[in-house]
Amino acid sequence: MSVRLTLIALAVLATAGGAAADDWREIHRADGVVVEVRPGPDGAPLVRGTLRVDRPPARVREVLLDLEGFPRWIENLSEWRVLARDASGVRIYGRHALPWPLRDRDYVVRYAWRSEPGDRFVLEARSVDAPPTARDGVVRLVRVYSRWEVDPDGPAASRVRYTYNGELGGRVPGFLVESAWRSQAPRSLQRLTEEVARRDDRSDLSPGPAGSPPPDSSPRPGARRPPGAAAPSAGAARSGRGRPRRRGRGPARSSARGPRSARRRARASRRRS
Repeated sequence: MSVRLTLIALAVLATAGGAAADDWREIHRADGVVVEVRPGPDGAPLVRGTLRVDRPPARVREVLLDLEGFPRWIENLSEWRVLARDASGVRIYGRHALPWPLRDRDYVVRYAWRSEPGDRFVLEARSVDAPPTARDGVVRLVRVYSRWEVDPDGPAASRVRYTYNGELGGRVPGFLVESAWRSQAPRSLQRLTEEVARRDDRSDLSPGPAGSPPPDSSPRPGARRPPGAAAPSAGAARSGRGRPRRRGRGPARSSARGPRSARRRARASRRRS
């Protein structure tokens, strides 16, 4: 597992807003994602990525609201547990696995979400001081703040913006931190887009319209009976029902008596007389 990819996963935690638009400085642009940074109000670096997704906001919102499903598309989550739910949101414990010599990172966050005018959706996560306590050999992240924003972008597309606190915690070389800033947002947005598309494809596999006839499941003539299939009943077998017509040998023998039988009966009657 590369250091770059594992550090990418850490930024899944954070997103923040509230700065003036001209405070952001572009540092990277790739695969349709624009990555920007600026200093946060508490001194921590804020990193932001923006991408246009070819799915309506409702589809993106469905994935973001499925908090239990985050391990399907957030990389390197070694543990992800819902601790509590209440009127204010959902409290979650998460842990990210990093390769040696870096230590794992963990955190406890509370997720909350809201809808805003213009069909806008916001999902935020903030670190909270709550159990479980920090574990030996794991770096606890205590200033986590994340924000996902989803806005309509045309009739069937969305503009998704992901901002996060760029602190990685512990002792990480500066060049690795900046590398993570450049790669985290594009990777997170790409994984989110893939998950939205995967769910969209799965929803297309729906049954036909109500009242439509079921597919024809009758066997073709001459086909072998599948294992476990019931054989024709004894009555049907005697009457010929359920048996394919014989080919190349003419019609099946009739049980009715023909002219030859009538002549035999007439001769027998004359001899008796």
